[in-house]
Amino acid sequence: MKRISAIILILALCVCFFASCSDEKALKVTGDRLVDKESNVNYVMCSPSLQAVSIKGEITSYNDTVLYEVEGLPTDQYLSENYDGLNYLYRADSVEEPTLETFGAMSALVCIKGDTTLVNSVISDKNTVDQLAALLETGEQTVLPAYTDSSFDIKLVSESCPYLYYRISAIRSISGEVVLYDKGTRRCVSAGKLLDEYIK
Repeated sequence: MKRISAIILILALCVCFFASCSDEKALKVTGDRLVDKESNVNYVMCSPSLQAVSIKGEITSYNDTVLYEVEGLPTDQYLSENYDGLNYLYRADSVEEPTLETFGAMSALVCIKGDTTLVNSVISDKNTVDQLAALLETGEQTVLPAYTDSSFDIKLVSESCPYLYYRISAIRSISGEVVLYDKGTRRCVSAGKLLDEYIK
């Protein structure tokens, strides 16, 4: 009985030890920042319009959320949640966040939303991509349709930011009208006929 008790005590101490080690490596939530006390880096949440192109390797965590390396970028600059759910991206507060204007999109992937994201078509025409960006930046604002037929993720691709996507939504109403929505800026504009050949 004493031997069993001793084993249980040792196991309990091991669990506590590894848990404390894990806690030491985890980021601390301080206001609107995630603080890495080891490297003295403060991370802030990026615009929901930004997404990692690819992630790998669990790096750290906060609360119950695991954060991963953004493939191609230093972990002291960017970290990402997994692609499930809202998949937020985080950047060091010393890193300037790309905006739609500074992103420099060259092409775009039009993806069908669902349990799995599938590429429906590719917009390789730079003029069309420029028109999309211009509409979202300066177009007359409208409202999201009350009843939707379908929605698509448009992932803008940039040569200057090759490891990140800038995501916007294309939402088609049951009447066939398509609007563009930037979740980060909360701008919603009519796409007119611009995307007709890409979201069939």
